[in-house]
Amino acid sequence: APIPIQEGCIGDCSFCIVKHARRVLVSHPVESIRAAVREAVEAGAVEIELTGMDLGAYGIDLYKSRRLPELINEVAEVDGSFMVRVGMLNPEHLRFILDGLIESLKHPRVYKFLHLPLQSGSNRILSLMKRNYSVEEYIEYVEEIKRKIPDISIATDIIVGFPTESDEDFQATLDVIRRLRFERVHLAGYSIRPRTWAASLPQLPTQIKKTRVLQAMKVVEEIGLEEKMKYVGTTQNCFATERNRGWVCRLENYIPVVILGNDDEKIDYGKWVKVHVKAATFYDLRGTALSS
Repeated sequence: APIPIQEGCIGDCSFCIVKHARRVLVSHPVESIRAAVREAVEAGAVEIELTGMDLGAYGIDLYKSRRLPELINEVAEVDGSFMVRVGMLNPEHLRFILDGLIESLKHPRVYKFLHLPLQSGSNRILSLMKRNYSVEEYIEYVEEIKRKIPDISIATDIIVGFPTESDEDFQATLDVIRRLRFERVHLAGYSIRPRTWAASLPQLPTQIKKTRVLQAMKVVEEIGLEEKMKYVGTTQNCFATERNRGWVCRLENYIPVVILGNDDEKIDYGKWVKVHVKAATFYDLRGTALSS
């Protein structure tokens, strides 16, 4: 069940068109969010997804401070068999909530997972994007989070081919991807959005953008596969969340595991099951259920 906790954004990214439609930040009260979670869980939801344009800004308008860690703790204490997934938050907020966020992610009902968009590994490009953090700050945040929650999974967003991006800027982005070894990367080639400041900048040729996307995707897939291969041959606890042609469950750090074979007698929604991991792709794991 997706549960919106806020709408709007206080950022001013030069490539973003969404901010023109949802300029004003509106945070929903903790009490109403908790009630929505309770209702969803009672209706059978086993995965609660806290959603919004930028969860790091949650509470600034309503409580005059960033309250995401407190909200996560409140939601996680609702009765039921479910897990909480925290949605996207921009890195600029971490300087205010990092310690509290790390502690909230340690709750047994919260996935050890964060979605922190980097966008570029070049400080020059981040400045043009009007992102309010440096590459060095981003790396420091992620490495501290990984030190304190070693098994955490970090997803990020990367835009390649941003206006004026040089070969050096692009290589800097690849360097950060290699250093931080993201479990998942949402990769995109830059495309013009009308009425944005970035649209007025000198644009790169389409072929350069396509080439860089392919080069970056190769690095992303190589690292993703290497990280997933660490699980092959091991037995993991896995939380059952989805069933289509077969079961899909999630590790505690939100990495998906596709269950091979028909194991309906061993698996049910909202239950933890032991899975022997037999194979991996850059995106997910494949395994067989052992017991519930």
